[in-house]
Amino acid sequence: EIKRIDTGSLYEDCWLYAAEIWQNGTTEVVLSGSQSADIFKAYQVARMTGSPMIICKGNVTENVNDVIAQMSKRNDTLSKALLVGKIGAEYTKPLQSAAIKTEEVRT
Repeated sequence: EIKRIDTGSLYEDCWLYAAEIWQNGTTEVVLSGSQSADIFKAYQVARMTGSPMIICKGNVTENVNDVIAQMSKRNDTLSKALLVGKIGAEYTKPLQSAAIKTEEVRT
């Protein structure tokens, strides 16, 4: 079955994709700023760690909160977000609300 993900918010789309692909969960995600250099660096980190990459561009919706809550209850519990580049507080707030630690990646 093909599932189309297109909410109009890249941020939400990334979370929905991560939730769909990582069915058993993941212990961490990589959040990226929307600049090309940030995305490239975040891709490198995500590839090394095997973590999903979330690009912080677009609206933060209630659906994102639901997806984060759902991912924090899977077999591999989401507990940490690695931040690459400039990430606005609106993107980290849902993580903080779910008690997920954030850590800036120095590159």
